[in-house]
Amino acid sequence: NSSNAMAMDWVNNPEYGVDACLWIGGPGQYGLNAVAQILVGDVNPSGRLVDTYSVSSLSSAAIQNFGSYVYTNADEETGTVGGVTIDGVPGDKTKVRYAIHYLVESEGIYVGYKYYETRYEDAVLKQGNAGDYDYAATVAYPFGYGLSYTTFTQEIEGDIAPTGVIHAANETITVKVRVTNTGDVAGKDVVQLYGHAPYTPGGVEKSEVVLLDFAKTPLLSPGEECTLTLTCDPYYLASYDYTDKNENWDNCFELDAGDYALYVSKNAHDRVFEVPFTVEDDIIISEDPVTGNTVENRYTDLELDSSDYHLQTLLSREEWEGTMPEAPSVDD
Repeated sequence: NSSNAMAMDWVNNPEYGVDACLWIGGPGQYGLNAVAQILVGDVNPSGRLVDTYSVSSLSSAAIQNFGSYVYTNADEETGTVGGVTIDGVPGDKTKVRYAIHYLVESEGIYVGYKYYETRYEDAVLKQGNAGDYDYAATVAYPFGYGLSYTTFTQEIEGDIAPTGVIHAANETITVKVRVTNTGDVAGKDVVQLYGHAPYTPGGVEKSEVVLLDFAKTPLLSPGEECTLTLTCDPYYLASYDYTDKNENWDNCFELDAGDYALYVSKNAHDRVFEVPFTVEDDIIISEDPVTGNTVENRYTDLELDSSDYHLQTLLSREEWEGTMPEAPSVDD
């Protein structure tokens, strides 16, 4: 009964003898009725986790810098508050001191499943000095995980998985998935679509997988099936090159030329099918597809001094061990 993702080091401890667990978030007063119905089997759960549940929260790259840090050399007399009002006459305004806090996000884009899944992939492929990374001992339940009292199969609609070539950011790939309830009780299943973009060491940082779309079936009786349609909008696979690592004189969203893939998956880690496609030439996305506004760096007046634009070290999959964040020191 927690609204936060929690460390799961206890769940497989034999001393506790946990056969199953149900995460119920913040159920309020009426939600516990649904919990009771799930526990006795009157209702079949079909939810999915919206975060990675790790064995230890300290395994996250983002937690290394997380905390409350205060500038010690800042001018703290930065504001005023109204004085006490006596008989309707405002008192003198008094200077007050504010503590100025900061947080260094040196983990870059590698937050949540984008860290755990990318580090795992690079460890398997022995690249980026990922080290001896034990995913199974680190991640208890991946992003998108969920169980059911019944079983399902997922199949790509058609005999051959669709492939294609993308020439522009607005060319959508559609994937149809047939879901069949192969168990003994009614239930709902969730189909998740993730995308993979090619990564070049030293280039723009990219997560191994990115959630693109998902859909849930209606309540399916045993033996019943339905077809779900999921789409890949290439824009959501694009990476923001804010330091022009590609050296094309653009600070915008980009799709590098190369081989891509879509994964029909149970969650961020467990894949069911792969749908390959190719981007023939680099695609530059310099305007927001919804608003039409120019995509560009903001707050560039801070780049020379205090912005993270010039952090000395950002976490990079080019060199995991050498760029792993460390907590700020007193001098920092």
